[in-house]
Amino acid sequence: MILRGGYTRTTLLELLESEDIRVLNEKELSEQPIRVNVRAPRNVHEIFESSPSEIEASIDFNDVIISEVLSADSPVIQQLSVYADIGQGGEYMSINPKTVSVRLDKFITRTLDVRVEETGAVDEEHELIGIESAVKTVTVSAAQSIVEQVAEVRADVELSGAMESFSLAADLAVYNREGVDITDMVELDTTETTVFVTILPQKEVTLSIGYTGSLMYNHVVTETIITPESVLIIGLPSVLAEINEIELAPLDLTNHNQTYNTSVDISDSLPSNIKLKTGQPAEAAVIYTIEPLRTQEFLVPSEDIRIVGYSGLAVRLEERDSVSITVQGPGSDMDAMSAAQISAQLNVSERGVGEHTVPLRVYLPDGITLVGTPVVDITISEPRDEHPEETIWEVTFGDDGGPVFTDIETRELYSGALNPDTGLPMTGVVIDPETGLLVSGIDPVTGLPVNMIDPGTGDAVSGDDIEDPSTTDEPNGDGDEGTNGGGDEDEENGGNG
Repeated sequence: MILRGGYTRTTLLELLESEDIRVLNEKELSEQPIRVNVRAPRNVHEIFESSPSEIEASIDFNDVIISEVLSADSPVIQQLSVYADIGQGGEYMSINPKTVSVRLDKFITRTLDVRVEETGAVDEEHELIGIESAVKTVTVSAAQSIVEQVAEVRADVELSGAMESFSLAADLAVYNREGVDITDMVELDTTETTVFVTILPQKEVTLSIGYTGSLMYNHVVTETIITPESVLIIGLPSVLAEINEIELAPLDLTNHNQTYNTSVDISDSLPSNIKLKTGQPAEAAVIYTIEPLRTQEFLVPSEDIRIVGYSGLAVRLEERDSVSITVQGPGSDMDAMSAAQISAQLNVSERGVGEHTVPLRVYLPDGITLVGTPVVDITISEPRDEHPEETIWEVTFGDDGGPVFTDIETRELYSGALNPDTGLPMTGVVIDPETGLLVSGIDPVTGLPVNMIDPGTGDAVSGDDIEDPSTTDEPNGDGDEGTNGGGDEDEENGGNG
């Protein structure tokens, strides 16, 4: 018995023979229901019921007008016929709809640059120097209307907390102008790239600057202020390890006579393999403070002049209360200057017995210079033949940290003034009970006894070596006024006239 029946199928899209055309509404067409009416025996109908694939509804693309699509500036809609393929001996009766609307567009390609987008930030003490894709460009192919929507091809990389350079494989994604991922709507000639990330550490370094040329006569740069005082630079660790300061290009201050403000480009002074960290100032403000010099005379008391190098001879200064010393410096420094800041030394190591005029060696604060060469008259004579008998003292330290002197023979404590030059009692020889060495004084920094050298032998003197204190060559501090007697003295223990 022959029966009639209707069956609903979805459309099968046959392959377009033209590679220059693409169907834009392919998904919509593939889901459109097609009603096919068939005349066939009962057993065939039963097969159709159980196996729907026995009836196929298809769109015939042979009817596409290709030239119309290729010449159009936008997608073209064409009505194409739908037909049915019936197996198992069935007879086709009718189909609905008979045609469908197919949106067609020409197939084009477009080449775009690959952009790498990072998310997150590297460690705060490092900086991202560069990020680069191995694939520079990629070809995007699709229907013209889709390709025209493409805004970029991108590879994404996560950088959060990164502290060193690295590379990784990253997928390429295609985005339209609205930022929507349309990768599945296009074809790419490559879908993956390798991304290389360069990250370098930072280091803080100070800035310095000098100057060239000669200032106006009798003027001097007293201070140079640089703002900022330091900057952050980035580079390879091995390079940063060798850099602690950036010296800016010096400025020409020829004939300047007043404070000068300017700015200096920092980058111009950086080594080629170093750069400023992002956010650091490109320029440094520089202030040169320039002041005129001022000359002033100071009187240094004669008793404050240190005598060195007298090697067993007696030295007497001319009888006057002070020595005039003239110095020069910036006005601001001279305002704070006093005679107490001047240290004068008289070296008589190359002088023999007799009268001499000897230049003073003068030590001054930074920024202050000596004008001229001050001299003093001295008389050098042979030392005295007799020395007063001296007490041998033992030195210990009290609860307050100060020295306590005890007579070795009588065990009586000494209470009296100490020699300001040696730190010893005004008479006597002091023995350190722990070392047995003769003590010449108390170190003002450590508060400890300072050992003495035998002026005759050059050897360290111990308590056992001193059997008769009256024969020691140590100066007793009670000689004639203005005279330093006996014993080798170094610069630290020189006598004063």
